[in-house]
Amino acid sequence: MSKKNKILPRKEWLEFVTETDCNGELNINYSIDGSGDINSINNLKDSFLTHFRSYQGENKEKKLSVISSGEKPSLSQERFSFENFDKIYFIDTNDSTFRGQKSCSTAVYELLYFKDALATLGGKLCFKFLVGFYQFDVLEVAKGERIGWHLFIENSRILLDAIESKKDILLVTDHELGLHEKINNREIPYYLDFFLPKNVTLGYAKADKAGSVLESGMKVADKMSNKIKEDFHKYSSKRLKIQTLKYDNNFKGYIEVPN
Repeated sequence: MSKKNKILPRKEWLEFVTETDCNGELNINYSIDGSGDINSINNLKDSFLTHFRSYQGENKEKKLSVISSGEKPSLSQERFSFENFDKIYFIDTNDSTFRGQKSCSTAVYELLYFKDALATLGGKLCFKFLVGFYQFDVLEVAKGERIGWHLFIENSRILLDAIESKKDILLVTDHELGLHEKINNREIPYYLDFFLPKNVTLGYAKADKAGSVLESGMKVADKMSNKIKEDFHKYSSKRLKIQTLKYDNNFKGYIEVPN
């Protein structure tokens, strides 16, 4: 196996922030089931847990996934995500060209049965395609991935608002990692002047050949995003329902691809 194709060891990290009055003292309680996992951390500041997977690149540590805003600790990425969120979605957007203009295709998947798998410490998981969007006549300076986030959130807003007080939602993407903290803290909007709904958290994952569940989810979404792009080019001569956002000048319109 060549060095280029060799899978480097993956590491998993758990970062946390303590309360200001705990005098630097942490009390970590380990699980009694023999798994070696963390059960709880005393003096932990609420919603300041972050789990990430990484590997050592040639020059620096490269992050494969970053999930934050959790309150229940775990050294396992899957358990950390499954325990801290009630709904997990994956969204991926790829750029394209249509009739000489920039276009973008977005695919959204939902992870099913993860709560059952957590409860039974096993079982099947399922990635279910929810919806796709094809954006056309996109400005070159516009970021298609952010448009994709917005189309999904706006098209799902009734659902998101209805479950806001009951459900914590993780929206996993492979873009804009450097801005996730500010977007999740509602310090900056995720798109135009729109802030994330208060029950939604952006997570980050890259499709990885030695991937976890979340990284595998991004791989599935990326594949479907490319299929949507190919299908749109194939069937663009047919009559399609074009929708617009009158307040948005970053693109001309979009086609919704239903489940």
